[in-house]
Amino acid sequence: WDAELFFADASPRFETDNNAADVTLSLENVDATYVMNLDVEGHGAFGTSASVGSNTILTLSETLTAGASTGIDISPTFTNTAGVHTGQKLALTVTTLGTTPTVTGLDLSISFGDGSSAMNSPTGLKINALTSTIPGAVTGAVKGIDLVAPDAGAMFGTGYQLYIQTITTSMAGAGDFYGIYQTGTDQGSTDVMNILNARTRIGSLTNPTDDIELDVAGELRVTSAASPTIDTLGITTATSSSAGVDALQITFDSLNASGNAIDITLDSIVGDGSDTTIGIDLDAFTYTSTGTNTVQGINIGTLTEAGGGTTNSTALNIGSGWDYGIYQAGADDLNVFFGETAFGRAHSGNDSSYGVVIQGALCVDDSTANCPATPTSGAIYVENSVGTGNVSAFDIAEYYPAVEAVEKGDVLVIDSSGETKVSKSGKPYDTALIGVVSTDPAIVIDETNITFGKTAGDKFDPLKPYVALVGRAPVKVSTENGDINPGDPLTSSSTPGVAMKATQSGPIVGKALETYSNADPNVVGKITVFISNGWYVAPAGNSQLEGSELTGITSIDVGALTAETINADIINIGTTQLSMGPAGELIIGGSVNILGDLSVDGDFNVKGTITGKDLAVEKINVSTPEVGIGQPSTASIGTDTIVAGETEILVETTAVTADSKVFVTATSSTGGQTPYVVGKLAGESFKVRIDEPINADLIFNWWIIN
Repeated sequence: WDAELFFADASPRFETDNNAADVTLSLENVDATYVMNLDVEGHGAFGTSASVGSNTILTLSETLTAGASTGIDISPTFTNTAGVHTGQKLALTVTTLGTTPTVTGLDLSISFGDGSSAMNSPTGLKINALTSTIPGAVTGAVKGIDLVAPDAGAMFGTGYQLYIQTITTSMAGAGDFYGIYQTGTDQGSTDVMNILNARTRIGSLTNPTDDIELDVAGELRVTSAASPTIDTLGITTATSSSAGVDALQITFDSLNASGNAIDITLDSIVGDGSDTTIGIDLDAFTYTSTGTNTVQGINIGTLTEAGGGTTNSTALNIGSGWDYGIYQAGADDLNVFFGETAFGRAHSGNDSSYGVVIQGALCVDDSTANCPATPTSGAIYVENSVGTGNVSAFDIAEYYPAVEAVEKGDVLVIDSSGETKVSKSGKPYDTALIGVVSTDPAIVIDETNITFGKTAGDKFDPLKPYVALVGRAPVKVSTENGDINPGDPLTSSSTPGVAMKATQSGPIVGKALETYSNADPNVVGKITVFISNGWYVAPAGNSQLEGSELTGITSIDVGALTAETINADIINIGTTQLSMGPAGELIIGGSVNILGDLSVDGDFNVKGTITGKDLAVEKINVSTPEVGIGQPSTASIGTDTIVAGETEILVETTAVTADSKVFVTATSSTGGQTPYVVGKLAGESFKVRIDEPINADLIFNWWIIN
């Protein structure tokens, strides 16, 4: 033998010389209580058919029986003794010479049978669970395998602290093979963790960049435990990350293929009635800002389409089956959409010309669910309920400036300032009535906007009231003109801003929808009124009917009146008054437009001017008005004389103008001459002349036509 076996303190030690090529050691019937340390110096081989190569320190080769077989079993146990424990149960130190050696510190080659039968948990290198009975804390780290980093300065090639070659098998019915497999996930109350302090790359030999701790070349799958109690994948960045650093950055290159950069599958989820399942959860966070910053929960960048094909691109595509495609919990948050937006369908036709296109019905509601159950497509529904028992009605109102502070329900008139302003009414049957101040308008026409809904009139300004145009609105009323019943017309009263029942014809603001009664006419109440500005025509309620005549009426206002005979002193037709003069003549207080012929059986006296295209009469009588002493004549016709021996005469009258036609007719001998007109002076006079004087007076008539 070139080897010796020494027993010292019940510890066998096996030694060989450095030249021994093949040594066999067999230990049988060794007391299990012995602590045995095996020290092989040089070359060693264990097993029935083990042989030692020239560059191999220790070789284990054995055909193992069925069961849980172990090639090398290392079970460290630290006894309950004082002091600090150091050292290793298995220590491999390899020193190599040369520049490019191929060196293996520990080489385990395991052959699993002959392929004809199944194997049960074969293990190449097994490190049992570490146990400790040392009282108190363990100093330092407890390590199953400690791979000391190589000296980088002594490395010539590529160094691997743990190198696992490709696993191949031709066994029938082979199962899964794992390079590294950790079965334990929890030890008591302390989690078992795998920690990689160095930069790590999986799937490639290329070193990761300096800023990447874990680089996976290929696919990465993270599968949680059956019932996880923590997040399956957690990413936490440092509080002082550099600008532009992403917590998760995904670069997706797809050429002629379909794929997803991120694919989240919520598969086989069962809720028990109190669960909340979220595909992507962006938790609430606090953003401390100094200066001007931008915070975006989700940012979808700009898409640039290239190539000649047609791309149907969607920044956010939400499939069917969801109760809410997008749900925003924050009531005070603001949603901003730039560009054209379509709801209910993709853009088509002229949709791109509009900022928002909605296919279907649109409901604008408050916090209560009051949208119609069966809406009509293309309709807009606006919530306008202000609560049970509220007398407020809903009307269409328009903004008007007021010259004084007004209140909701006040009756208004057009102010006399002429500045397109309103003021409170102050007299009965005010013809300047314009409406009432709206209380809760459904539609408001403002200076710059049109507002819909029950809150349209929330911004009430006493100097910029909303005046109800049509609909229902509360109105201030009194019993100044009697109790008010539904259907009664309402007009202005003597109380500023208050309406009363109208009992005679005149302007009204609408009709009462409610009853109002109060013994004190000075008390002001409020009822709902159907707003309808117009003119009320009082019925002939106190008339007496005698046969076919209607008599005993001091006044009557009707829209249309048909009768054989009307006996009245005054008839008002619109703003024109027909009345009877003291001599029984008809007086028309305004212009008369006769659409047809006018026949007058009698005299037709006109104080003004008769204007027309043609005048056909049998005889024209021109009167000469009388003038007072010292007053100029206004006559347009007359008789004058050129005295014998004279050649002209001045005729004074204001009827002459520069364009007047003056006709002269001699009524005596002219001595063979023709008198003619010269020297017309408008508004004053004209001259009649002959060329040579005659021995007798020349008498003539003159007539001025303008």
